[in-house]
Amino acid sequence: HIYLAQKKHPEALQMYLSYMTRTQSSGAQITSKSQEDDEAEVLQYIAFAHFDWARQTELFNDVKAAPADERYKKCIEYLEMAMKKSKRENILLRFNWCMAKLQAANCVLQKVNRNIRRTAQEVKDALTGLEESLPIIQTMIQWKQEKRKVPIQSSMLTDFVSQCKHNIDSAKGHLNEELRKEQDAQALRDIQRMDAEASKKSNEMKASLDKEREAHEEEEREKRAKDKMARVANLTEGWKTMEAATKKEKTVKKKKGDAPPGGVDDEGG
Repeated sequence: HIYLAQKKHPEALQMYLSYMTRTQSSGAQITSKSQEDDEAEVLQYIAFAHFDWARQTELFNDVKAAPADERYKKCIEYLEMAMKKSKRENILLRFNWCMAKLQAANCVLQKVNRNIRRTAQEVKDALTGLEESLPIIQTMIQWKQEKRKVPIQSSMLTDFVSQCKHNIDSAKGHLNEELRKEQDAQALRDIQRMDAEASKKSNEMKASLDKEREAHEEEEREKRAKDKMARVANLTEGWKTMEAATKKEKTVKKKKGDAPPGGVDDEGG
């Protein structure tokens, strides 16, 4: 408690959690009628430590207030654990749960003014928490009017209802705005995706055309090379034919030039 009063929340939480472990391992009640009641009490201390830490963090009122959202969630989590441990309905504990829901929702609604990113789901969850809390507090007011024992001042209950209704109306507007933003963002992503797909198809088509062109050019080069080789082969064959004919002609002339005198013609003379 001293650490909490000094706003040393991490140290306070460490002490509370350590005490919680001792309570669970003792196997018997320490200060209450049952061990479960002891655990519920410590869980409430832990919840309040998270709640107070969140409130202190919100005082930054800018982007540095971002951790407050998670601390409110922790507060609500421990309060719900405490409610499960309690054997009977604890009106004050239930009121604290509603108050944590109200503050957590307000924290989410303030994110836009603090330049903290949020999602439509966060706003929707905040709205759900408010709508769950409102009828509970309205029931407590009715109990008050029926003279039933409710350990909470009527002014606190009526103030809660007023603020809760206001935040519900505000949250609905915020939710519509976030849904519109997300739809616009999705539409932009769809356009970018289609552009990327079109660009990819265009590149694939260009690559295919380039490949076909290269294949055609390669085919043309091979054809020209074959034609050139054929021409060379023809020329070579022509040269060989001419060379053979020339040699034959020379051989014939040589044979004629080498014939001995007194041949057939001479005998006839």
